[in-house]
Amino acid sequence: DSIVNLALDVILPTTEDETMFICEGESVEIGIETFTTSGSYEINMTAASGCDSIFFLDLTVFELDEETVLESICAGESITIGVEEFNSTGEYIVNLLNENGCDSTVILILNVSPTENTAIVTSICEGEIFEVGAEDFSETGDYIIPLTTAAGCDSTVQLSLTVLIDDLTN
Repeated sequence: DSIVNLALDVILPTTEDETMFICEGESVEIGIETFTTSGSYEINMTAASGCDSIFFLDLTVFELDEETVLESICAGESITIGVEEFNSTGEYIVNLLNENGCDSTVILILNVSPTENTAIVTSICEGEIFEVGAEDFSETGDYIIPLTTAAGCDSTVQLSLTVLIDDLTN
């Protein structure tokens, strides 16, 4: 008979839990597996000791944002998106970071309406009136009348009016 003394260490499988956040288009590699979609995953691996290891991954993939903005402004005004300022008619693409740190794209379609300045030189007969906007004029003079265009922008009419006096003396 012989007696064998055995000192046995039972190494339990190790587990690790991790929560990760990535942006759409990025990936996470755990062991030999690659993950690109949101979900909870259980990955069986081998630890450095040679024993089983289980990795629990809770992955959230944030979507990239894209927004189209249609904007109309008047000449002389501007619109700011992020740190960029725009004041000309056109289509612009602005790349930003959203609240999750992922790419965000704003497509700005901007229309700049002009302000209008019109000069009118005219004459009327005594007793007649000349109307500009909601104002009536019946006396000789030069007038500046502020108005608003159909697009809501400033408009100015410069009126030079002469009232002709009818002289019926022979």
